[in-house]
Amino acid sequence: METYGWFCIIVPTFNEEENVGRLIRSIYAQNYRPVEVIVVDGGSEDRTVEIVEMLRNRLSGPLFELNIILQREVSKLRNISDAYNLGIKSSKGEYILPLDADVVLTDENLLSKLSKALDKESVVRYKIRVIVDSWLEYNLMLDHRGIRLAQAYRWEFFKDFLFDTKLDTDHDTLTRLKGLLTDAKILDLEVGVHEPHTFKEYFVHKFWHGKIIWPLIRRHPKHILDLLVTSGPICLLFLALITFPISLISSIMILTPLCIVILYLYLKSQNKSLGRLTYILFRVTIGSLIRTIGVLKGLYDYSRGKLELGRSI
Repeated sequence: METYGWFCIIVPTFNEEENVGRLIRSIYAQNYRPVEVIVVDGGSEDRTVEIVEMLRNRLSGPLFELNIILQREVSKLRNISDAYNLGIKSSKGEYILPLDADVVLTDENLLSKLSKALDKESVVRYKIRVIVDSWLEYNLMLDHRGIRLAQAYRWEFFKDFLFDTKLDTDHDTLTRLKGLLTDAKILDLEVGVHEPHTFKEYFVHKFWHGKIIWPLIRRHPKHILDLLVTSGPICLLFLALITFPISLISSIMILTPLCIVILYLYLKSQNKSLGRLTYILFRVTIGSLIRTIGVLKGLYDYSRGKLELGRSI
């Protein structure tokens, strides 16, 4: 087992009893020490905190520290960015790896390889592959072809950069660091992750990303296109429905772009089954509706200066 500088892994949690234990055990199995795991809990109402405390008593030692920071003991924790910043400020690690609770470290040499790369670079990127266990998760995986990229950092990087607590972490970080991440080394390393794999998780996910679009657009105006593309389908469907009693031709003309979008998404998909077509119809109707409701709620809160970003799956 390799021993170098402390590697800190920061994990925000909210009702993650299904995932957090699996992640912590996969971290403990790494062929790297010393490791510091900081779980920042945003007020879980399930067994998340109990599971983390049980594993802390069982696994913690001189070279493996598992700590938990509770929202109620610190301050009002508004979102994942708050959690990451709090973890970074509390860390003693030379290397920082922010992780969602639904991640699993499938390569036991991951931290060793990341640390070696971070000795030469301030930021490196690695791959995230979806672990599929449901019809919904399979189709979400196909949406982005199964692979995404994420970052690990050297601690010194955060002297000049912290996550913006008013914005969604992933979108804002990728936008603010676009130039740096374009040049960042992409390692041939993977971790596993779960997409929302129940409809409840999917709806929460869509609502969240609709709600946070307004402060994101204000900071990064190009995200107006994201708003139009993802909320557009349900708006077209709504216009077609209210136009139908007046003019059938007008309704058909309004629905034509929506049909073209559905056909385009289906034809460009890796899987052209009936199940895939069903998912695409679900995505551009129910998915778009839930996201648009989030957009409207976010606009209402944001216009009143009350938008406090909640938790995202």
